[in-house]
Amino acid sequence: MKRLGFVAVTVLLAVWACVEEPTSPARCPDFCPGNKLVAVESLFTDAISRDSTFQGYVIPVHAGFLPITAEGGIDSRSITQMNVFDPRTQIDSVDTTTGVKVIDSMKLLVRFLRPDTASHNLRLSFYQLPDSIDSTTTLTNLASYFTSPPLRVVNVDSLLNQASRRDSVMGDTVLTNGITDTNTVVTSSTAHIVTLRLKFDSAHAPFNAADSGRFSLGVVVTADNRPTAILGSGETGLGLGASWFYRVDSAGKLLSPDSIFYKDNCTGGTCTHTHPADSVVTNTNFDTFLYTAPAQPPDSNLLIGGIPSQRALLRINFPKQIRDSAQVLRAELFLVPTPAAPVVMGDSLVIVVNRVSADFGLKSPIDADTAIQGTSAVFAGNPTDTVRIEVTSLFRAWASDTTVPTSVIVRLLSLRRFLPSTSGLVDTTGRSSSLEGATFTTLRFYASRTAAFRPVLKLTYVPHIKLGAP
Repeated sequence: MKRLGFVAVTVLLAVWACVEEPTSPARCPDFCPGNKLVAVESLFTDAISRDSTFQGYVIPVHAGFLPITAEGGIDSRSITQMNVFDPRTQIDSVDTTTGVKVIDSMKLLVRFLRPDTASHNLRLSFYQLPDSIDSTTTLTNLASYFTSPPLRVVNVDSLLNQASRRDSVMGDTVLTNGITDTNTVVTSSTAHIVTLRLKFDSAHAPFNAADSGRFSLGVVVTADNRPTAILGSGETGLGLGASWFYRVDSAGKLLSPDSIFYKDNCTGGTCTHTHPADSVVTNTNFDTFLYTAPAQPPDSNLLIGGIPSQRALLRINFPKQIRDSAQVLRAELFLVPTPAAPVVMGDSLVIVVNRVSADFGLKSPIDADTAIQGTSAVFAGNPTDTVRIEVTSLFRAWASDTTVPTSVIVRLLSLRRFLPSTSGLVDTTGRSSSLEGATFTTLRFYASRTAAFRPVLKLTYVPHIKLGAP
């Protein structure tokens, strides 16, 4: 019986071995790849279609910078309205009697991007404006105020060249000069920001006691050449700031703040005394910039940048055989500039390509994930050669999620060059934190309607490996 069982098992193993050939290698082409692992590089000249330009995304009142200039046919001036403060001060902590603040002087904090080295004798002129300014105010409304004598004119170049960092005659001080700073710690977040503290005496400090100290200023830039400055705005926390130095009118006697004592923290009959601060600090309540600029008639090309900002919407045909069955190694978008840009300034710029969450044309929402976007190299002026933008992250995201539309928004951003110290982010290039609607530069690229210079995609990918016979 045992012998019959052994014979039966032996026969079964022999039959199985003959059929499957377990000790023999696989036979091609039944089990071998039909092609090799290779990278393919292709230009897709007709992958982009139905591309359009839309305008009006970021208006001046919401811009992160306040570009003021007097070149290129543009006249741009910033206007700022400061916060109010209590025009009276309590004279004694026990008595509720108050006295009127009598302003002795004011120091204005002004922050802006480091001036262009090509600019010489850059001057900032400060004008008092009515407290009624708002987002509807026009340059025509304020024409008479800008023709009045300015409160002060500050030569920025002269002040920055002071070895002592202070103008002993006018009382102005350089806090940071945007390059080096020996008195405060300059980090990468503020290395390109110039901070000046300018003194306005009692004759020039625009104090309005009747309106709780509210005041409004306009700033005009002039220079021997390249009259352009980019001021910080309240949107980024770099707007104008004012410190009002005062005395208190007590029954006709002017008291300095350090002579007014308040009883505080009384314990066991012993009280510590404090006195009011020697100045009242106010910051920006509202700011924007008003401008006149040459009109840019629309045409069949793609426009990006400018004020109000313009964007280009590109609809991309991502080939199905690549999206579903290939690994994208690199993707580049090529844009060809037209011979002349509509408006070109000297500020540093970067082109950013964002994917959209949904394609609604003008109202297409931009994906908030900054890791999935393409950026160009930093440049200034009008590009003279084809602009190449790395968009690999967008194509990889589309390959992983086929429900997202393959459309992108192309924007022109003004390089921010700083980050708020509280952001906790590190952006050494300034690209991720750059701002839209803060540059007059407007660039024009050929659209898909111009066959010879239309936008082009360049993809480098690894095709799907096929098993078995081709």
